[in-house]
Amino acid sequence: ALSALGTCVSALLVRSRKLQAAAQQGRSITNIESGSKTHIPYRDCKLTHILSDSLGGDSKTLMFLHVSPTVADSAETLCSLDFGLRVMNVVSLGSKKKNSAGVNQELQEARDEIRNKDATIQALNERMHN
Repeated sequence: ALSALGTCVSALLVRSRKLQAAAQQGRSITNIESGSKTHIPYRDCKLTHILSDSLGGDSKTLMFLHVSPTVADSAETLCSLDFGLRVMNVVSLGSKKKNSAGVNQELQEARDEIRNKDATIQALNERMHN
């Protein structure tokens, strides 16, 4: 399952690099995707088929690796660590567009709401003590 997942991650990286290179050359996305398509082998195993929605496009995936300190599990631990290194070297498989203006506005609104609540609490405390 890890090797099939690694193959999918590698294929997604190749596709991402092709899209980035084509975008830098000024080609449109429709021309890029209609050209040579990179096959992503999601159906090679059940794990990659289940995770197909979480691996490509605008998704972000967090991966945990389980390693064992016992000698009996050292081969599996090394395999997992090698896989983790391969995945870690994939900088970006796709980036979701961020709306920083909207986030900043929401943050400012939340700060204003906190200030209003603090003022209300202070006024109520003053009322109680007077």
